[in-house]
Amino acid sequence: MDFIPETLDSALRYYAQVSPTRVALKDARNIAMPRDYSWKETNEKVEGLAQSFYILPDKAIGVLLDNSWQCLCLIYGVIRSGKNLVLIDPEWGETSKRAIIEQMELKTLVAEGPIPAPFNKFQLNLYPKVPQDELPETLAKQSQLIIFTSGTTGKPKGIVLSQQAMVNAYTIGQRCLGINEHTRAGCFYRISGLGILGINFFFPLLFGGSVVLLPLHCWADEDSLWNYVDRFAISFLYIVPPIVNFIVKEGLPPAQRYPLSRLLCVGGSARLDSDIQAEFQLKYAPLANIYGLSECGFAFLFGRRHDEESFDNSVGPAVGLSLKLVDDEGKLINEAGKRGRLWVKTPSLFSGYHDQPELTSNLVQDGWLNTQDIAWFDQAGGFYILGRADSTINKGGNLFHLNECEQLLNSREDVADSCCLKVDCELYGEDYIAIVHTDKVEENQLRIWLEHHLGSLRSPQKIICLNNKLPLNGAGKHDRVAIAALVKQEESYVRHTR
Repeated sequence: MDFIPETLDSALRYYAQVSPTRVALKDARNIAMPRDYSWKETNEKVEGLAQSFYILPDKAIGVLLDNSWQCLCLIYGVIRSGKNLVLIDPEWGETSKRAIIEQMELKTLVAEGPIPAPFNKFQLNLYPKVPQDELPETLAKQSQLIIFTSGTTGKPKGIVLSQQAMVNAYTIGQRCLGINEHTRAGCFYRISGLGILGINFFFPLLFGGSVVLLPLHCWADEDSLWNYVDRFAISFLYIVPPIVNFIVKEGLPPAQRYPLSRLLCVGGSARLDSDIQAEFQLKYAPLANIYGLSECGFAFLFGRRHDEESFDNSVGPAVGLSLKLVDDEGKLINEAGKRGRLWVKTPSLFSGYHDQPELTSNLVQDGWLNTQDIAWFDQAGGFYILGRADSTINKGGNLFHLNECEQLLNSREDVADSCCLKVDCELYGEDYIAIVHTDKVEENQLRIWLEHHLGSLRSPQKIICLNNKLPLNGAGKHDRVAIAALVKQEESYVRHTR
């Protein structure tokens, strides 16, 4: 590719010039009436918005996310204007939204539709200017992206990313996965933050690809999903592990498996069971196991090829960056198979946590980021992610990771999905429970089976079987707060029916 983007916006400008009529985004949420938006139309809309934002005195503008072309234009408009972009998930609670607004000193919020009270007072009435001369391209370089996570304290934590960091992140991904102007990504998630926005939109668009907005949750209807893949020539799908589990165990494969030249699917790290991945690749399409963090702008490990048509369960070797493992004493681990904390040094590293220099310095040392994830590597240099260090259980001095039980449960044909949650324990200090989506096996059967495979000490304190699907958040990951609420509801029901 001759064109080398410097910002997310520079790609939009470039493709609007060289491929003005080509489709950048197809809105197929209303499947009966899909709507195409060209690069030229998108660029003109973004320019009009950018000129409206540029004249504001604000340093930063908040965008309430939703699934629409209009929202995407708002995001690129803020970037082009040189203002800092703050992404806000509209489903966050009022307290969290207020904390973000106060931390960033936001005076302006924008959204595709009306913003509900009490934050409607911040909404800017949009009357995009008719573009005359385009704003200078250099303005976009000044724009930083600030994304907030809830953090372990419940206080929103702002991750600051430069344009260069994001471009570096997607460039590494492009080098590994071969994304280009022929790539067409399909998105069936609610856009809730950088994870979904990045992999489904920023990533393909930066390299001249296009995006198809699909109906939410269409993955639950196998016939529809594969029909959409065929109808809209979708060649790239991000599928999180709980959805991969559902597709393999509950769905019907397409008439013919998609070759890698036709469809590439990518899933996410620790929870992608190797047997489920192998079955998906056998019946559906190639599926790469990828891994990343918001602090690194995007995924930074993109799987490892097993052969010409499939990937193994490793998240891959380091490409364009450096990795290391350290033990609890901070010593470097050089032995294959030994677990430790994963550190990464990458050109896509964030600038720091907004207004939290102490937290930044605690996690970033000499350009190395402590991912706070437990990992190991094999003899060939492929890394495997076990999960968050804070998901490690210390049960009476016996250390193990929650993901071990989840992967074991998910390997069963009669288990659609599972999630493990930490709980307090008077005997051991801490323990965990397993919540299982199944209507085919009883809790006592699972308990005996788990004790056989894990031993009694490493098995969960309690197993709760539910007929309901386990709740997922906007990024398609387990919503642990909602799952905990389901557990309380189930326990309350059992108490009242005894």
